[in-house]
Amino acid sequence: MAQAAVDYSRARTIIEQGDVDARVALARDPGTLPEILFFLVKDPVAEVRRAVAENPATPVKAGPVLARDDDVGVRCALARKLVGDGLAIQARRDMWRMGFTILETLARDQVLRVRRVLAEAFQSPPDAPREIVLGLARDREADVAAPVLQHSPVLTDDDIVSIVRDGAPDWAQEAIAGRDAISPAVSEALATAGSVPAVVRMIDNQSARIAEPTMERIVDRAAEVPEWQGPLVTRPKLSQGVLMRLARVVAAPLLGLLRGRGDLDAATASDIDRTIDRRKDESPARPAHGHGESPGQRARRMYKAKALNDNAIAVALENGDHSFVVEALALRAGLPGARARRMVAVKNGKTMMALAWKAGLSARFAMDMQRTLAHIPPPAIVNARDGLDFPFTAAEMTQHLALFED
Repeated sequence: MAQAAVDYSRARTIIEQGDVDARVALARDPGTLPEILFFLVKDPVAEVRRAVAENPATPVKAGPVLARDDDVGVRCALARKLVGDGLAIQARRDMWRMGFTILETLARDQVLRVRRVLAEAFQSPPDAPREIVLGLARDREADVAAPVLQHSPVLTDDDIVSIVRDGAPDWAQEAIAGRDAISPAVSEALATAGSVPAVVRMIDNQSARIAEPTMERIVDRAAEVPEWQGPLVTRPKLSQGVLMRLARVVAAPLLGLLRGRGDLDAATASDIDRTIDRRKDESPARPAHGHGESPGQRARRMYKAKALNDNAIAVALENGDHSFVVEALALRAGLPGARARRMVAVKNGKTMMALAWKAGLSARFAMDMQRTLAHIPPPAIVNARDGLDFPFTAAEMTQHLALFED
């Protein structure tokens, strides 16, 4: 008792008369009395309060005050302590149980750094606090939610399906698509939500179990979403029925790759052969060698014959007939050829979107134009809204087209 009185008296002297370094040392010492540590929670210097937050001897009742500290460093220090970094398993569990209410406060912190500390700690443990994990999984920031969505074993299929159906953004769907052992229910939810990058990642994920009806719907939509076609063609263990459907929708350059799969039965192989022959017949007519018909002349001839349809332009783009594509776009858009060529030359995603819109083509095709015709690098490509629609209003695209008027 006498020793405790001496320690208390010394601590009070440091608090009242000591400099910052002395107070920090006192706050960091695990032998400091709990009531002294609780008193230091309100020290005017943030460095002292951070030391209190880090101290394992700080009483639990100090947690709610520290969790609302004005200094983000204090709150991060408290979060790191509560997640039990470096502690034994049981000690961590005890820390989570005793500090659950404090964890809830930190999980709602307005500062990303604080929530990220919790997300990094709770993304993998199977015994992480379920309510906290669910809150982090629905966080509005990708840095917090994405690791939890992709890795946490605490999340059930029902949890994940609910998150997807509640309008999870593309980055959240993509994180879910990267999980190990995705169930058919989760695959169905992702396919229905239709995020283009998420479905690509799910198709590439060999642990994703995709039911036959779901896969058929993905294949059918792949006719409008070319990003899905390559991953579908190379995904192993597809049924013969899905392979036959796939042969009817993939772009011509992928048919050879599909035909080369080693798991085709005779009927499917024959069906793909017929599809390849049919695609050749549908290609835009090319002039015989020596006749001298230019791409512009060919485009105008097809336009007059009402043969300059979407498929003709798409096949030309697939075949690398870019001069023909530009002339076709100009004719369909009612623009001079020189203006269409200038628009392609600027290598701008919004410009390609506006040109495709004016030519009556789809936003999906505008993305192909960006990659293949304008050679725009992937980070600069303007994506279709929700994978299908133009991301700009008609007025915005009309205004953008006006920039290229002579």
